[in-house]
Amino acid sequence: MSRSDAATSQTTKSFLLWIELLLIRMSNDLREALKGQLSEDELKQFRAFDIVGDIAVVKLPEALLPKKNLIGQALMKMQRNIRTVLNQTSPVKGEFRTRDLEVIAGEQKTETTYHEARCIFKVDLAKTYFFPRFDTEMLCVFFFKQKTAYEMLP
Repeated sequence: MSRSDAATSQTTKSFLLWIELLLIRMSNDLREALKGQLSEDELKQFRAFDIVGDIAVVKLPEALLPKKNLIGQALMKMQRNIRTVLNQTSPVKGEFRTRDLEVIAGEQKTETTYHEARCIFKVDLAKTYFFPRFDTEMLCVFFFKQKTAYEMLP
């Protein structure tokens, strides 16, 4: 491995750590925003969420489903760039690793545009498995394809 490859690898690891810490902080901020509206037990059940473009994806446990709209609205207030909040209602399944999603707040859509490493990904989360923490794999696609946009619709 050359020096520049090692430096790039270290930079990528540092960036991924920063993203993980940011996601933890945002998750804690959401818990704070929901205090008083959810019990302590309910707050402990809410784990994390992902943001893809202007869509947030949560996976709520069954006990929190009656409060899904409240959680979705709180998430949209906390992150002003979010236009839609989706709840994952099924495990990942099938050849294309899709999942069932329901809109719990915001616009009725599952398609968004995701920007990463000077690339633009047009993604329909209901039709394509997409996990924003796989940014290393997306960079590989970029370097192998040498394109600035990659369509991720079946």
